[in-house]
Amino acid sequence: MLLSELEQQASDVNTPPEQLRRLAAQDTAIAQQVARNPSADLDLLLELGAKFPTELLNNPIFPLLMLENPDLLSQMPIATLRAILRLETVPIRFLNWAAAHPDPTIQRIVVQHRSTSKSAIAALAQSSDLWVKETVAYHRLYAEELPQREWKRNALSALSTLKFKQNKVTARKLMDLGLVPEFLIEQFDWECRVEVAKGSQLSLRVLERLATDLIHDVRWAIAANPQTPPRLLEKFAKTRDWQARACVAANPQTPPHLLAYLLREDSDTLHGATRRALASNPNLPVSLLYALAKDKHRDVRCQIAHHPRTPADLLVQILAETEDADVGRNAARHPQLPQAMIAQLAICADASLRGAVARNPQISTSLLIQLASDPELLVRKSVALNPGLPESCLKQLAQEPELYPELAQNPSASSRLLARIVEAGNHWLCSKVAGNPATPPALLGKLANQEAPTIDRALAQNPQIPPSLLAVLAKRLDPETRLGVARHPATPGWVLVEMTKGALDEELRDALAWHPNMPGKLGSATNACAFGLEVLIEELPGDTPSLSRFLLLMNEGTPATTLSKYVHSLYWPDRFAIAQNPNTPDQFRLYLHEDTHQLVQATARACSSKQFARLPR
Repeated sequence: MLLSELEQQASDVNTPPEQLRRLAAQDTAIAQQVARNPSADLDLLLELGAKFPTELLNNPIFPLLMLENPDLLSQMPIATLRAILRLETVPIRFLNWAAAHPDPTIQRIVVQHRSTSKSAIAALAQSSDLWVKETVAYHRLYAEELPQREWKRNALSALSTLKFKQNKVTARKLMDLGLVPEFLIEQFDWECRVEVAKGSQLSLRVLERLATDLIHDVRWAIAANPQTPPRLLEKFAKTRDWQARACVAANPQTPPHLLAYLLREDSDTLHGATRRALASNPNLPVSLLYALAKDKHRDVRCQIAHHPRTPADLLVQILAETEDADVGRNAARHPQLPQAMIAQLAICADASLRGAVARNPQISTSLLIQLASDPELLVRKSVALNPGLPESCLKQLAQEPELYPELAQNPSASSRLLARIVEAGNHWLCSKVAGNPATPPALLGKLANQEAPTIDRALAQNPQIPPSLLAVLAKRLDPETRLGVARHPATPGWVLVEMTKGALDEELRDALAWHPNMPGKLGSATNACAFGLEVLIEELPGDTPSLSRFLLLMNEGTPATTLSKYVHSLYWPDRFAIAQNPNTPDQFRLYLHEDTHQLVQATARACSSKQFARLPR
């Protein structure tokens, strides 16, 4: 039957109610016709009213139903009641009645509706919902009129009292993109402030503000931030907070004289946290490396033994003097170790040292060949991991299945050897091959065909996997595999878009939203993609709006089509952000001229009258 014929049946008052119910389930357009039909059952009409409130309200039977049952509003589904109350044409008596409704969302709809009476607004001032009470305080019918010229001061005051929904990953991204005004930083909860303090695009004022935060985790993040200026680092270095001093000690931008000061001050402390942090600093001066090489804490000596700046003579000294096996092994693997010492360790009696030197990237081919025949399996396993292994050694070691796990990871392994390991191995061994960047695409495809989660996860981490296989992995059900694809730098944009369809957990959504290959860039002010924008500004569950949504609605790079979706938002910060956005179309700003919230109204009018100045960034 043609759609037009079905629609005709749906609108025919002679169509039986049972048939109307069946028709409503077939198509949206047909269901809309049924919502207008006075012959439809009451329960069906109320159900359809959630999607078609105008049709329900204009249905000829609706006034009669209200006369027959004065309590009909309280008995209808909550979704339908909300939809009706959102209509501009809703009867004022409905709004007055709904002002006493216990549902907070109903109260929020009523308090921002332009037809709500002053008496209803006054009644809502007694609401237990804090959001409703705050909105009433600025309602144009309830509160004293605010001077338009003072909109900015009043806005800052009002925004400072709100509690926005927050996401710490989003907070960090928005901060790095320069989308967070300084006056809103204190609105972040402590977890978000910690993430913000780790950012790479913080202004000096923000760094100074967060450096005095009451939460120590925030201060520690600032002490560890490479953007923090030396004068702030010096304050942290001289505090009694040992964790803050350790953060300064590990900061790669801490000046040498301050690092030397920290070593002197921490020389007698028992826990040695500062010295451990110093040993991890990639820019540690050589003089301090010598001092820490004899530290009483073995983990400090271990770090010095593999520090990238440790000189050759100090490595030789460490090997000569240490009795700690871990310290010795770290020194044996160090690329600055002299060839003479490498040769000496290759024939030493300690098998763990021979194994360690076999991993040294500077070991000669002749020594590798020699160690490939070492009687200790531990040593041969280390040889099998060395990426500089010659073909002859690979063939020799391939005769030992015990070495397959190491050979499967070696980027020098031939495609024939990797294929042999796949044929002989289990899923765990295959996953090693799947993660090897030297594995040829054909073999990667064969591994993908096994559809084993352990293999798929390794494939999604392989830096050389072809985009076509990433598209295959994107359809897997395993969450870790999909997350790996969403984070892979080579994942094509169309694959990322496909992955956005359906239910997504927060971690996966964040990975997709901020992926550089996601199509539809938002604008020059931000790297967020179109999907990323939708993720960030979407309606979050709970009683408060999203801080990220507020910031992006205020951002001039946000498309006008997105702004239009929130011009009727129940939350005044959304409407306030749109009112001061330079990209807001004139018709929406004119609509906000008559907003029920005084701050939104004043902001929209100030913008239109060219008295507009954005909130401070």
